[in-house]
Amino acid sequence: MMPAATAAVRLGPPRRIGLSLLCALIAGRAAFRLILYGANVALLAGWGAATFARYAAASGALVWVLVLAQAGPEKTALKLLPRGGDGHLAIVRGLRTVIRLAPPLAFVSAAWLTLINAHASSALYAAAGAQSIALGLNIAAVATQRALGRLGRDLVSFGLLSIGWIALTAVTIAAALEPPVYLLCLCAWTMTVTEITMRSTPVSSARVPHRSSALHSLAQTAALMSVYDVAGAAAGSVAFLVLPLTGYANQAGVLYLALTGWGFAAGLFIYIARVFQPRLSVWLASDGALSGRRQARALAVWALRLNLGWLVLVGLLIVAADLSGSQPSAGAAAILTALLLSRGVIWGMTFASVSLLENSDLRALETVAKGAGAGFVLVAITSAALIPIFGAPGAVWALSTDELALAAVVLRCSS
Repeated sequence: MMPAATAAVRLGPPRRIGLSLLCALIAGRAAFRLILYGANVALLAGWGAATFARYAAASGALVWVLVLAQAGPEKTALKLLPRGGDGHLAIVRGLRTVIRLAPPLAFVSAAWLTLINAHASSALYAAAGAQSIALGLNIAAVATQRALGRLGRDLVSFGLLSIGWIALTAVTIAAALEPPVYLLCLCAWTMTVTEITMRSTPVSSARVPHRSSALHSLAQTAALMSVYDVAGAAAGSVAFLVLPLTGYANQAGVLYLALTGWGFAAGLFIYIARVFQPRLSVWLASDGALSGRRQARALAVWALRLNLGWLVLVGLLIVAADLSGSQPSAGAAAILTALLLSRGVIWGMTFASVSLLENSDLRALETVAKGAGAGFVLVAITSAALIPIFGAPGAVWALSTDELALAAVVLRCSS
């Protein structure tokens, strides 16, 4: 009997991205991001401010779960697979196993709690967590395909997600479904799209040389590469844990809309970086290592200087204009979004510095992890101190201390 045919993993040089392909990829991701934002606006109108605030608080508090599921596998695939090597067949297998198994386990748990009591906070938070895991691993699945040279899967995956998001949001508003039910429906659709995305992933059934060392490298790299993103997301989640405990609990919805708007802009920048990450990884693994570290340090210096100035100016603006007194409205969300966007250059410099270090050696990865941890601690402290006084604007100011701490640690550890 003939053995089953197996497909070889594409581990050649990273595919060159032409302008037309890049524009198509950006358009697909941008459309999905816009649909996410539009869905939130529609849900606010359909559910009303009180129900949407509950949904926003749960989704915002657990956004770090999405990033945890996404960042490590995504960045590890884009870093390690383009560098080639026999053990990378094991990496593909490991990624595929996690991507396919984790979301259904979370979905079953959340569905069980929702069946018991769809109005309970535990059901809402479990459903938000399940959808976060499903969407995060969907993005990781797309990245794995991209690392293997299958860039068309981006357009297919996010096209299908967009269609499902529109349909399910419309049904939810029309049928007045509860937030946990909406999130579980999204989770089920996301898992379906992920399975379509991972279908016919080219892995070999043959024995993989150096399997244990490859899986160890996968686990270590994924853990370290996820720290920056998870710490940043967790820092954002702090605000949604503190706000409900203050007199500004009704501002959770507008803060969530503002962070979604900021996430649209930041997400596109991150996506473009991820598209080119395989080429960056190969360059830093060869003759670009020293130059990359120098550029990372220079970017951190400028980020630190500019962030100090931003914190002073925006702090004065929040106090002088009494932004904390803003009532939940589209105008208040626009003001908060503008404040977040005004720090875009600072965030971009910090992100570029981190990307150069993350795709370098293990020591550089550890430096980023330390900086990210310091950033989270500083955000948590300033959030606890400022949100009870200034509400959502205080949360925006506190979030911006993240880059301050991270840049300081990068400069200290690389000096």
